Amino acid sequence: MTQKGITLGQISQIARLGEDAVRKSIIEFGLNSAEAQIVINRGGEFAAQIYSAARNALLELKKGRETILPTELVIGGRMYEILSFLKGDEERVSGNTMIERAKEMHANLGQEDGEYFMKHQDGIPAELRDKIAFIFADWRHPSYPDEVSFLCWYDGRWIQSWRMLFDDWSAYSRLPRRK
Repeated sequence: MTQKGITLGQISQIARLGEDAVRKSIIEFGLNSAEAQIVINRGGEFAAQIYSAARNALLELKKGRETILPTELVIGGRMYEILSFLKGDEERVSGNTMIERAKEMHANLGQEDGEYFMKHQDGIPAELRDKIAFIFADWRHPSYPDEVSFLCWYDGRWIQSWRMLFDDWSAYSRLPRRK
């Protein structure tokens, strides 16, 4: 497994390599259509077994592994806490619940902080990439007040985007709060 981990898509690609190898062997050995079909069927079973075994192994790893992410960061000289709005066993909550909790925790930052994060994004720890999105609960879209701003890692950098409040919000989303 690489440092970044392996995705189910990558497992699928590995499994397809088995099928491609089978097809190459058919051509190389000059098998007739009946023989080729037998080999293809067995190759497909092989690929499915690889995919299934790798998927099960990944799910076990995810279950047993706790990801410990930073709970604070200093960005451009400012210190922030990184907070979850989920309580207990919650896996997700409505956008309205997330906003209420952001206000309760004094973590309902707005546009000024969001733009500050973008300007100083090189200070955001690398281990947060693809792991969380920063929600700026008080930064609303100027034309659509039911959309809230968030920053997420995409295509090698942190980008700012918008998300509807009526969506459910999960542990992937976190609230920054100035210290």
